[in-house]
Amino acid sequence: MLPKPVFRILLLVLSLFPPLSHTEEQADPLLLEMSLEKLLNITVSSASLTEKSQRLSPSTITYITAEDIEITGARTLSDVLRLIPGIDVQERRNGRDMVWIRGIPSGRNTKIMLIVDGVPHREPVFGGWSPDEEVPLNNIDHIEVIRGPGSALYGGNAYSGLVSIFTRSELPAKNRASLTAGLFDSQRFNLDIGTKWHDASWIFSGGLYQTDGHTMARDRRGNSTDHHNEVFSYNAHVKVVADNIRAAVNINHYNTEYPLYSRRQTKPQDYEILSAYIAHENIGEESEWFNQAYLYQVDREMNRRRWDEQGTVFFQSSSALDTRLLGITSRFTYRWHEHLFLLGAVAESLQVDDYAEIIHINNYQPVHDIQSILDKNGDSTPSADNYALFIQDDFSLLEEQLALTLSLRFDDYQEFDAELSPRFALVYAPDDTWTFKGMWGDSFRPPSNLQQYEVRSDGNSPGNPDVKPEKITTKEIDISYRLSDEQNISLRYFDNSLSDFIQSINTQPYMNIAGTTSVSGYELEYLANFPMEHFSISNLQLKASMTHVDSNEASVAPNSGTVNAIFDTAWGSASLTLNYHGRRNFSPTYHDRVTDEEFKQRDNKGAYTTFDMNIILRQVWNLPLDIELTAFNLFNKQYYNPTYAPDSYYDVTRQPRFLSVGVHFSF
Repeated sequence: MLPKPVFRILLLVLSLFPPLSHTEEQADPLLLEMSLEKLLNITVSSASLTEKSQRLSPSTITYITAEDIEITGARTLSDVLRLIPGIDVQERRNGRDMVWIRGIPSGRNTKIMLIVDGVPHREPVFGGWSPDEEVPLNNIDHIEVIRGPGSALYGGNAYSGLVSIFTRSELPAKNRASLTAGLFDSQRFNLDIGTKWHDASWIFSGGLYQTDGHTMARDRRGNSTDHHNEVFSYNAHVKVVADNIRAAVNINHYNTEYPLYSRRQTKPQDYEILSAYIAHENIGEESEWFNQAYLYQVDREMNRRRWDEQGTVFFQSSSALDTRLLGITSRFTYRWHEHLFLLGAVAESLQVDDYAEIIHINNYQPVHDIQSILDKNGDSTPSADNYALFIQDDFSLLEEQLALTLSLRFDDYQEFDAELSPRFALVYAPDDTWTFKGMWGDSFRPPSNLQQYEVRSDGNSPGNPDVKPEKITTKEIDISYRLSDEQNISLRYFDNSLSDFIQSINTQPYMNIAGTTSVSGYELEYLANFPMEHFSISNLQLKASMTHVDSNEASVAPNSGTVNAIFDTAWGSASLTLNYHGRRNFSPTYHDRVTDEEFKQRDNKGAYTTFDMNIILRQVWNLPLDIELTAFNLFNKQYYNPTYAPDSYYDVTRQPRFLSVGVHFSF
């Protein structure tokens, strides 16, 4: 049963947003109904902070709409990102899935920037974010994903890529309530409503989710376990749009159990996340001025317990985390002849109010030992400020067939030397058939508080205040060719030069590793949009991609690919997805920390293929009712990914077959 306060909040929100008729408004057409020409020229803004067509944007960028998310049956941001070429999502199902772009591991996702409506989701202690329950999907208008560095506009953490989420700013065509039930005692309820009030649009999205989750086969040391991947979460999103002002508040709470421990020990984690912003935009004929102030706050509590066979607790510890990021940004764009100039400034403050892990019971004896704490010259709650300026010139030549983008950002951190991040991009489109892109840029990733200031009682991996940011230099070539009015193919080559890696070797203090590592590879992507007149199918959209990465990293699979077919029919839609993940690289430390000798010898690195399916029956019985049938890993393939990188612990058993049924009611 759900807590009474949750029901009261839900009833209060419903009373504020009475059902309205939106018969005068029509929903945007599905992407399936668009021609390939329109698909390739969808307007994006993340690549240059100015609006450009996806085809001519100065980055490798993937555009995902709310319709894409719904049709494929994605439940979390992890599900969405898995379909993008070059992205590998490592599943842990404890609110901390790991997203790797183009063979660059990123534990806690510190090397990929997540932005929601311009608000960076980055807390200072660990420096990362989660693609699981932290990001609800039902309020999303679209997502823009950049594969490649973005520090020239976004600063630190946009190291190997950027995920930029845009929530809805328009009233929904109709209000909607959804209820889904599936295996592992999973239930999800979503509500999306909106109304006009005093010339302003008020939009609310909320959700409740509960699941027992699948049982883990083994813990991280290869021992038997009975842990599940249970989750309980709820979220609420309220946005107000009035003329040139937008404001929003997002509240998210989720509770998970760390599933990688053996029997007779638990580690529940409780997250409360608040983000909010207010933005003002003034648009003229030749200029635009945008200002935004924002907040991102994370509170987390963890409690670990271990007990013996008699049920007596012999170890207990608790961990607290309370951090916030405060920021303000302003940018001004001006068009002059063929030039579009951009000038911007950012001021951010990363604050830690609490971070500590305390042992309360050890060997059956009550204690009060501080196991882990931050220490910055005697300050256990350090704060840090950063000020940045960025400029960009985006200009067109040869009657707009040739576009050149030059970007430069200066970041002034108080903890280490200032960083300068340049970027250069050249796009040449001689006709409607060919598009050529060449891109080069430098990016960085600042160390987290953990890597700088953590002190542990066991002496493991202490922080190092002298550690410097990680660096990356990227070169990329992108060639796109229109095979026909319905088909397009793209080939991309990328080469990343990584230096100043931050790493702790054999539990020693974090340090920058000398030398440079190269990670290169290519992506092949095919997109087709076929009108059809067979078997009641009106349209078929086909996406296929293959990625190869030249990397010796132990946890990386050099080859991967995805095929997704979406059918638009008279009765609804169907999505079929085939995911291929090649064999992971060899590692001399594989399963080193596994204590069960039998499972220490297990090889879980082999290639695997999974199949997902999602069917939506629309307007069932001519009612405003849609029914959704979803199957993930339909053929119940058992497959794994590394627990951490490098892969010395036992592998994570990924989710077996999952089936669900959903009902969506419009009103």
